[in-house]
Amino acid sequence: MNNEQLEEVKSFVAEFWREPKNRLSAETSVNDDLGMDGDDGVEFMQAFTERFSVDFTSFPHDKYFGPEAGATP
Repeated sequence: MNNEQLEEVKSFVAEFWREPKNRLSAETSVNDDLGMDGDDGVEFMQAFTERFSVDFTSFPHDKYFGPEAGATP
């Protein structure tokens, strides 16, 4: 991935997740570092595929994103 592509992906993630772009890098894990799981992960991947014209029809969401977090009292 070249720098221009990386900056485009970082901008997308920053906008989608409302995360400061300067905190993102090529090594950032949307799950582990940003806490994206469950429906958020599914919505992120759907938006990502639309934005970058990528086919993720066989993407194993459950391998990369955990279950939706339960409500905390």
